[in-house]
Amino acid sequence: MISTDATDAALERGRLRIVIATIVINVMAVSLLTFAPWSDWRTGAALNFVDNCLLVGFAVVRRDALLARFLLFGVVVGFTELAADAWLVDYTRTLDYSIGGGPMIWRSPLWMPLAWEVVAVQFGYIGLRLWERFGKTGLLTVKGNIGGLCDFKEWCAFYSHHVAVRAKSDF
Repeated sequence: MISTDATDAALERGRLRIVIATIVINVMAVSLLTFAPWSDWRTGAALNFVDNCLLVGFAVVRRDALLARFLLFGVVVGFTELAADAWLVDYTRTLDYSIGGGPMIWRSPLWMPLAWEVVAVQFGYIGLRLWERFGKTGLLTVKGNIGGLCDFKEWCAFYSHHVAVRAKSDF
């Protein structure tokens, strides 16, 4: 629950600002990188590095246990996502990261687990705030608002030739 204590309120405001900053940075960077012919796996890794520096830096400097727990949860989500990517690459053949180049972990780009970590922190924290403020109705808006961010980033990755996604009619 959001505390009314002034120190806790300042921490909440700072945490919200840093999470929203990562969302804004991602939307702007990914939008612009679709037009950069030189953009490759390094740009994805660099964006991921910036996001994690902001989030981890805030958690460490402010000794923010809640954000630290979200980051740990995000790492677990990110490494779990590797199995989903492997399934999409090897079995359904609807995903191909090889065109993006760069080092791989299993069937995903090396930086992908930490990219999903950032997304999990964004979903989780914004979802928590919406739930605290609006109850179940607030949670319903997470998929519509932040879920659209994931779709947007995937669309941009496809059009910037970082990933190949193939439609399959035999699902």
